[in-house]
Amino acid sequence: MIIKLRLYKIVLIWLTACLSYSGIAQNKTANYLDYYKLINDAEVELYEKDTSSAINTYLLAFKNFAGFEVDYYTPIELTLTQRKYKLTYWFIEQKVLNTGWFALDQLFGKQLYDGFIHSAYGKKYLYNFPKWIAENEKNYNFNNLRLMASIDASDQLVRDGTLRPFKKYMHNDSVYRAARSEIIHNVDSTNFIRFQNYCQEYGFPGRKSLGGKDLYSSAFLIHVFKYADATASNFEKERFLFLDSMLKKQVLLGEYEPNDFAYCMDYSLDADSVALYGIPRYWYGKEFINYPLLDPENVNKRRAEIGLMPIEIERKIKNLPLPPNYVVK
Repeated sequence: MIIKLRLYKIVLIWLTACLSYSGIAQNKTANYLDYYKLINDAEVELYEKDTSSAINTYLLAFKNFAGFEVDYYTPIELTLTQRKYKLTYWFIEQKVLNTGWFALDQLFGKQLYDGFIHSAYGKKYLYNFPKWIAENEKNYNFNNLRLMASIDASDQLVRDGTLRPFKKYMHNDSVYRAARSEIIHNVDSTNFIRFQNYCQEYGFPGRKSLGGKDLYSSAFLIHVFKYADATASNFEKERFLFLDSMLKKQVLLGEYEPNDFAYCMDYSLDADSVALYGIPRYWYGKEFINYPLLDPENVNKRRAEIGLMPIEIERKIKNLPLPPNYVVK
């Protein structure tokens, strides 16, 4: 698998050399499976402690695609640590242009930040930063921002304390839970209808129209992505099928991150205590949840279709056990 990924990378490097940068750089219509394969390759190289190859792989990925926000942090930290400030500057520029502002000093610590900021490239970064931000903001679609912000706010509001002031008046906890559950269900249903209608009228509110910000890992999409099992209502089945078909397409277009899609799918199966993609999950950030897989023989085929690396490689890199019913072939 690792050899195949490296052969694939060599071919892409050759193609990059043959074509002009402006002709292929950050191809917004490209199939993002190529991008995901490069990011996976870089993670494998980092695991093998081949940081030089990993940096080159990240360079190749970001020269050809507008990267996802989470993917920029590792190469920035690597080049900061190695004091390769010219590369640091380039990665930061791509990060800001494609996904917007971030707290460089808070994310990477004072020592790394100070070393870079006092260099010639650090001063160049401070000078050009406002221009990059202004360029990024040209991609904002404020209707999309308003939709996602209002959905996310209402979603979190009903899950974070709604009815709590009234709990003392409810003599039975089951009454409180029932009332809260009804409110959450109503808000989820209303938000889904808003989201569906918006997509049907204007198209999916992609991350590139939000300055590259990965807002679709928001709780809203996870909460309404319910499994269409035998007990589901027709509305719940419609909701699941709509999100499944809509989001899978957006993964290939680079508008929705594959890990978020796979997490939504696995979350939707939570009641059945099985997983479709086997995305690592933790209970309240501590206890690792290792559900058995649904159709384990085809899990890597499903993962490859959306750009995820084979499950045995991911679990090895993250030092996590394989699902209990998965056997490495």
